[in-house]
Amino acid sequence: MQITIDCKEIHEKAQLHALIAGKLHFPDWYGGNLDALFDALTDICEPLELTVTSFSDLTERLGSYADAFRRVLLRAGQESSNLTVAIHQ
Repeated sequence: MQITIDCKEIHEKAQLHALIAGKLHFPDWYGGNLDALFDALTDICEPLELTVTSFSDLTERLGSYADAFRRVLLRAGQESSNLTVAIHQ
């Protein structure tokens, strides 16, 4: 499966997590934070190619949170053999 997260219209942390949860069909109990994101991504059982676009827009709006988000995605990609992550500025 291939999923693209376009950060162009993301202005808040909650928007980011809602978009990801919707696109990846996370369960209702998804916590909407970076720890919960890591757990949900590393629990994916089928191959997933996750592409994040317009990342520079996210960095501009969310600053250090965007950097932490990137680190979580990349770490989850290293931990899970089912997850491939690509981040485009």
